[in-house]
Amino acid sequence: MVKFKKSFYTLFIFAFSITLLSSCGKSSKQTKSLNTNPVSIKQFDTPAGADPSVSSEQGGNGFKGDGWQTVTDYNISGDPKAVKGGNIVMSVNEFPATLRIIGKDANTTLNFMMENMIYERLLNLDPVTQDYISGLATHWKISDDKMKFTFRINPNARWADGKPVTSEDVIATWKLSIDPGI
Repeated sequence: MVKFKKSFYTLFIFAFSITLLSSCGKSSKQTKSLNTNPVSIKQFDTPAGADPSVSSEQGGNGFKGDGWQTVTDYNISGDPKAVKGGNIVMSVNEFPATLRIIGKDANTTLNFMMENMIYERLLNLDPVTQDYISGLATHWKISDDKMKFTFRINPNARWADGKPVTSEDVIATWKLSIDPGI
């Protein structure tokens, strides 16, 4: 019995030593590089700019914005000299039940961050002055009683497939967000 224990311990120490020595040296860990090139799903070749059949008074080319508000010079968040590109790695402390930004189980931190990175608002806020600045809308009017909001959508705004963003798209998004069934 003593001989068996001695042989077993000798074999164990030998196997442990081989394992330890074989794990020393260069790391065999390979890093995978993510392909961050944009993916194009463009299907429509819609020319930039407003519909030429729309008059400038109604928001077409040459729009003067008489009585409308617009902001083209505003403060930006972050360093304007920051190098573009690269990767971002982040930890998310929750696993989202859905990636939808509206509806059941959509109220998560991850979905909120995705919404801000993916979807454009009609107006944004200047990070310093907290005044309205252009977003999807280049110009806007707010009635004196603050009950009517009128927006001019940027005529160069396009979906990923190349189709122009329309007022019907904005209205459909609004109706979806206030749908009592959601």
